[in-house]
Amino acid sequence: MQGVVGMDDIAGRTVGRGWLAAIGMLAVAAVALSVFIVTRGTDLPGAAPGYTVSVAGGVTTTTSADRAAAIARHYLDLQTPELAAPGIHADPIVRSVAAVRAVDSARLEPGVPAQAVASDPSRVVWVASVTGDFLNLHDLPWSSAGTPYPSGNIVIDDATGSILGVYPSGPKP
Repeated sequence: MQGVVGMDDIAGRTVGRGWLAAIGMLAVAAVALSVFIVTRGTDLPGAAPGYTVSVAGGVTTTTSADRAAAIARHYLDLQTPELAAPGIHADPIVRSVAAVRAVDSARLEPGVPAQAVASDPSRVVWVASVTGDFLNLHDLPWSSAGTPYPSGNIVIDDATGSILGVYPSGPKP
């Protein structure tokens, strides 16, 4: 068929540009959906039960306490392959999760930088107190890489589920 610009398919028929564009849009939509599922997906393993939950007065959350705990645990699980000495691995244990406004997060985690909070002080965050492999090898929006410790706090944005900061500290009972 002359004059038709396209690609021959397996059967020898010509596929026009319109169909190619539609297929391309479907592929882009599938990739976007998979990115959404990875960042907000439901497939994270849950944290072991037994952690305490608190929500500050006047705070309404988008992310559930269980989801915040699972995000914190998953973050620590992802660090396990990065251990220089895998024999020292400590399974993550979520001790507590607390939903607060960003302006109040420094009461739970003193390492939260004031300049980060200043950009949106009413933002709701979860502060997860966790023990496990806090390698702290990567910079995050609210924290920088630093010294590893066996416990600490993880600050999670309530609206997106993104980890804003990781703050390792010494052992906790």
